[in-house]
Amino acid sequence: MDRSKLWDQTGRVVRLLFRDGEDVEARLLATDAPAHVDITYEVIRIHRSGKRPNSGTTVGAVVVAATDDLTEWQAVE
Repeated sequence: MDRSKLWDQTGRVVRLLFRDGEDVEARLLATDAPAHVDITYEVIRIHRSGKRPNSGTTVGAVVVAATDDLTEWQAVE
């Protein structure tokens, strides 16, 4: 997975898949440049909840997640 292209998606909708099985569509709000260790996103749609501490995430929630927890991402729009 090429995370470097994820940084170019700030402000856009992406689908994020995490190691714990969580699968969400979200608007990528920010990355913690230059380290790119965390991303901040607003949840738009939940395809599958995961087992992470924020597995109770709801639509509209703003979440900070470690990029190390990402297994895949896709641009949606």
